[in-house]
Amino acid sequence: MSGLLAEFHFLRPQWLWLLPLCAGLLWLMYQPAGSLSVWKKICDTELLRYLTVGRDGQPRRWPLVLASLAWLLAVLALAGPVWEKRPMPLFRSDVSRVVVFDLSRSMLATDLKPNRLSQARFKLADLLDATEEGQIALVTYAGEPFVVSPLTQDANTIKSMLGAVDPSIMPVQGSELGEALTLAETLLERVGAVAGEVILFTDSVGLGAMDAARQLRAAGHRLSVVGVGTAEGAPIPDRGGGFFKAADGSIVIPRLEEPGLRELANVGGGLYLRMRTDQVDVNLLLDPVRDDSRLGDGLEQESLQWREEGPWLVLLLLPLAALAFRRGWLACFAVVFLLPAPPSHGGVWDDLFLRKDQQAAQALAEGRNEDAAALAQDPVRRGEALYRSDNFEAAAKEFGQDPSATGHYNRGTALAKEGKLEEALEALERSLELQPDDADAIHNRDVVRQMLEQQQQQQQQQQQQDQQQSDQSESDETTDSQQQGEESDDQQEQQQQDMAAEGEEQQSQQENQPVDAEELDSEEKQALEQWLRRIPDDPGGLLRRKFLLEYQRRGSPPPADREDW
Repeated sequence: MSGLLAEFHFLRPQWLWLLPLCAGLLWLMYQPAGSLSVWKKICDTELLRYLTVGRDGQPRRWPLVLASLAWLLAVLALAGPVWEKRPMPLFRSDVSRVVVFDLSRSMLATDLKPNRLSQARFKLADLLDATEEGQIALVTYAGEPFVVSPLTQDANTIKSMLGAVDPSIMPVQGSELGEALTLAETLLERVGAVAGEVILFTDSVGLGAMDAARQLRAAGHRLSVVGVGTAEGAPIPDRGGGFFKAADGSIVIPRLEEPGLRELANVGGGLYLRMRTDQVDVNLLLDPVRDDSRLGDGLEQESLQWREEGPWLVLLLLPLAALAFRRGWLACFAVVFLLPAPPSHGGVWDDLFLRKDQQAAQALAEGRNEDAAALAQDPVRRGEALYRSDNFEAAAKEFGQDPSATGHYNRGTALAKEGKLEEALEALERSLELQPDDADAIHNRDVVRQMLEQQQQQQQQQQQQDQQQSDQSESDETTDSQQQGEESDDQQEQQQQDMAAEGEEQQSQQENQPVDAEELDSEEKQALEQWLRRIPDDPGGLLRRKFLLEYQRRGSPPPADREDW
């Protein structure tokens, strides 16, 4: 008994501040009701006892006593009295996984067809499709690591960006695997993952990988490795049609470093699997039951928790509540609860928990572009929502408030979609003045230039055709006038008939001319739409800018001995 009293405490002691109110109520309840001496002088003593409330003229206080007792029990129950711990089973079926994906140039080797990168992306898509629960994130790395997507329960979000995962989005080349594994550990720590999974897709053991794998395992996480490529290897194609060469002029042939990767997985406490064409590797990677005693792999665990005794006090309130209903004290509360509730508005609750920009970001992720445009306070995000709603004119105005290179790029792209090519070209050139090496801006500028040239050529051709038709008409009128002056009356009459027939034919041609022009306008619009489709509208450019800005913000110089593949 002494042990229980020693452990006795309240889980929520702040509720005990309501007890002084109860004490105040009792004090007011026991105050004297006042003297009846005045009435005794007027009324008969036997009659007065039937005219006053309570015995001997005193009011009945027992209902207030019961209300105070109910108050006391309710406050103590809310405070959560506890004095004993009980074991509680825990089940942890969801696992936080971080996929670390190699985007160095060696992933473009063609020993797997069409190349290692394509096959690895297919396998990652299979892994995302097979992920039914838990959180998953994607980290890419080359010379430095970057987060494509933080931990999320929506695997489809990551899958939609796989097409943009390419070495060209990386601002610096190399193979800094150690830093990538450290970044994966940071993502797991941010969400409080007890035992996370790191799945690595690569063909080589990069710098600092072993130390980072040991750190992962020491933190309670597991590192599994998927080997991409073959032991024979293959050259890396370059943009010029040849192959990537080392500093000494020899052709680089990256090979799958299977022994080193197997050791890396062993150090990280996970599996090593060479990438297969079937689903066996995916099933093994996602198998939650393994020979492991760590918490967090679907195994049942036990945890000691305080057993709350407050519900037993609530049972003592039931008889008091029944008496209150019998005397009608709680009738007003019953009427309140039976009244129809007013309609609730989701926006009110959203404002309590999310800022407007957070609500806009959530709406944008869910595809509710119009709602995102209405909620967004940042002009860039509002412009993105309007752009996705195909309201390019309004989007261009919002993007125009961003004076950075990205702002000019977005404005130029929106203007090009709207068909304002000259303004679009001006915005894209301004973007390149601020960031000359932007590949997407260069591509879009060249496309818009070609569109303008084609549009000008069509206008010139149309003007030439109109001028030729005008000259031909004047020549025909002059010839007809000369012939009419030289011919006889009969010939003039015949000529007039011919001219009338010719006039009808010209009138018919003129009536048909608007139809031809309309068809020409339709062809111009179709050509314009075809050119506009060439403007990239994929997440690759966004990821490239994001990584570049983050790389510039870090400002870390690359190691001198780093290889660029």
